[in-house]
Amino acid sequence: MGMCTVAVTSRFAGGTNPMPPPPKGDPTAEEVFKHWLDWVNTHGITDLAAQCARNRATQVAFQRGKVASGRSTWGNGSCFAVVEVLRRQGDRLEVANAAGWSQSESLEEGKVHAERNAIGMAYDILRTGVIAVTRVYVELAPCTRRAMRQQDTCAEWLGTIAPNATVMYTHEYPGGIGGWKDLNVTMAREQDLYAFATTFANPGRTELSTDGLYVTWRADTNSAPAYHQTARYLMTTLEGTTSPVVPGIAGARVDGT
Repeated sequence: MGMCTVAVTSRFAGGTNPMPPPPKGDPTAEEVFKHWLDWVNTHGITDLAAQCARNRATQVAFQRGKVASGRSTWGNGSCFAVVEVLRRQGDRLEVANAAGWSQSESLEEGKVHAERNAIGMAYDILRTGVIAVTRVYVELAPCTRRAMRQQDTCAEWLGTIAPNATVMYTHEYPGGIGGWKDLNVTMAREQDLYAFATTFANPGRTELSTDGLYVTWRADTNSAPAYHQTARYLMTTLEGTTSPVVPGIAGARVDGT
């Protein structure tokens, strides 16, 4: 298994860590990585954290709009995630992503292992034609402690569906749950969060190191996406960041190497 786990400091930008290098001697993983690399160097690498923030805002507004009283708290205890995959569409391969969240008609707010439910929902949406999961962003870190009557941890489960992926998160689990919920409440008060962003793709160059142990992405500084300005505003006003920066370089290597 060649998973890379990365803590991303903001919920509004920075989800641009690339795929980790493929395990040596695994031709299938090497082929997946090659196609992913070609795609992002042509189309840009998507900021999955920013994408997740916009998806949360859209879904929370939609769900709360169903409540005539306007007093709904939908989303305050719901974890959101974005899963990116390499998939086959007709006669071509493409990189695509989908959002998932842990609260639904059949899954009440506050249910444990929200991060697992959010990732699972996104993965199920993308299942048709999926060759491999390439990257994941989830608000809460996948848990590493097995709960009662649970066959595996969320991290172990994720390793079965995304064995060679980069997994990004912002809040530790369970220690960061309080801060995560507080930010959920604050975000829900912000109107039209990222509503006018047309893309979260970042032009740049992604390369595998000569020793095959590290992958680096560097942004094209001459063509920063428009969402960067909004991201810095959100980092300042909602997260309290004094000197907000949207990262222009990011890397990935297999955990433990």
